Amino acid sequence: MLNNKFKMAKLENIKNTVFGDTDIISSERYFVTIATLVAALFLMVLCVVHLIMGLKLMPFYLALSSAIVMIGLYYFVRFQNCLYIPKVILTGLGLIMLDLSWYSKFLSNGPVLFFILIFAALVIWVWEGKCLLILLAYYFANLAVLFYIDYNAPIQMFEYPDSKTRSIDIYLSFFIYSILLISLLYVFKREFERQKLKAIKSDQLKSAFLANMSHEIRTPMNGILGFTDLLKDLELSEKQQHEYIEIIEKSGQRLLNIINDIIDISKIESGFVKVQTEMTDLNDLTEYLYSFFNPEIEKKGLKLIILNNLSEFCSKTKTDPEKLYAIFTNLVKMP
Repeated sequence: MLNNKFKMAKLENIKNTVFGDTDIISSERYFVTIATLVAALFLMVLCVVHLIMGLKLMPFYLALSSAIVMIGLYYFVRFQNCLYIPKVILTGLGLIMLDLSWYSKFLSNGPVLFFILIFAALVIWVWEGKCLLILLAYYFANLAVLFYIDYNAPIQMFEYPDSKTRSIDIYLSFFIYSILLISLLYVFKREFERQKLKAIKSDQLKSAFLANMSHEIRTPMNGILGFTDLLKDLELSEKQQHEYIEIIEKSGQRLLNIINDIIDISKIESGFVKVQTEMTDLNDLTEYLYSFFNPEIEKKGLKLIILNNLSEFCSKTKTDPEKLYAIFTNLVKMP
């Protein structure tokens, strides 16, 4: 079991090294990284196939140069954090290279026209907004140009050496590009599922966070209202008045801190609340909690006992006082 977990962790580490960590990089960059690397690998396979079959050398040169370009794009996207320019090259130059392969590989009688069709999916995935409209217009204009060339091309440009060579070339190319397409669609599916689970988890975190915050807000609000009501008692001593006012001030400050947490929506989205550590006196904290809850407890006919046995040195600790206060408050208010 441990060996399997180690292997899985190792594979995950390799995947993150090659393609990037999806928890850190954007989905778009992750997809372009995979698309460029996978395309480079399959273009190299096509080069080998062309050499073995002894077909025209022009498609071989185009596939080889395209593979080199794809490797360069992969490097810039993965390791140089450059995305926009590689996207432009991937879509603009990629379509041109497909056009040249189509032209040199028997036009519509060969397999490349179908790959140009698939290329439209890449354009839709990578671009959006005005850029997407411009590139789609470029794509359809390109199809019109290909139709004009195909319609007026001499018959010899469509002819394979023989029908068997054509069948092998078309179906072998389809096989290779089908693997490429399936690989990319699998990546799309996995990324979509990951984003879906992330959205569900984020929604759950929001609900839990807001439910917790609604509880946290009520505590200081009750303190402010309760001790404000106690201040109406004309028989209070000056010391008691000062003590109650101090509790109201601290409750107000704590309420402000909670509101700041709610406003910081990034904490809800990521499920991460930053810890603000500072030196905190545990004796002072427990004394404050005693002063805060004691009036309410006395009204219920109960008795609250505080035991501050920590020395001055031991009572000092570095922690987040707001988080610690929230923990102690929930413990005191537990039924």
